[in-house]
Amino acid sequence: MSNITNNTSKRFFAPLKEPFAAGSQLHKLEGVVFDMDGTLCEPQTYMFTLMRRTLSIPKTVDILEHIYSLPTASAQTAAMESIRAIEQEAMASQVAQPGLTSLMSYLDSKKIRKGICTRNFDAPVNNLLQKFLAGSVFHPIVTREFRPPKPDPAGILHIAKAWGL
Repeated sequence: MSNITNNTSKRFFAPLKEPFAAGSQLHKLEGVVFDMDGTLCEPQTYMFTLMRRTLSIPKTVDILEHIYSLPTASAQTAAMESIRAIEQEAMASQVAQPGLTSLMSYLDSKKIRKGICTRNFDAPVNNLLQKFLAGSVFHPIVTREFRPPKPDPAGILHIAKAWGL
């Protein structure tokens, strides 16, 4: 068993359907951070195969790390644009996860903050929000332009800081 598991204690949150009682041993849920692919929208995993084929990299190489490691800014820009084009095309077939709108309506009714932390660029995120979640506020939205990108915890920590946590 890892040290992380051994040093982690369970946290329990107060029920959302009841008013939060100050002084409770339960924690108030301060917000929820969502990913995009496979969380807010159904996964479009075929994109990763297309991206790797376009960049001529094996499955074992992280796409963004590969792009950031390219020797020139122009090579990085060209590679980034090639994967953006794949994502842009995939936006047309983007499908919300079942129950997404009702979950967001529920969180909105309870005034629960929502954020997004994703390796997508902003266009697919904005497409999903406009197409399926118009009127539901997500802030902040951390995309791949935020460095370092997921899985580094910097994006989540940025959201927590923006929420004053």
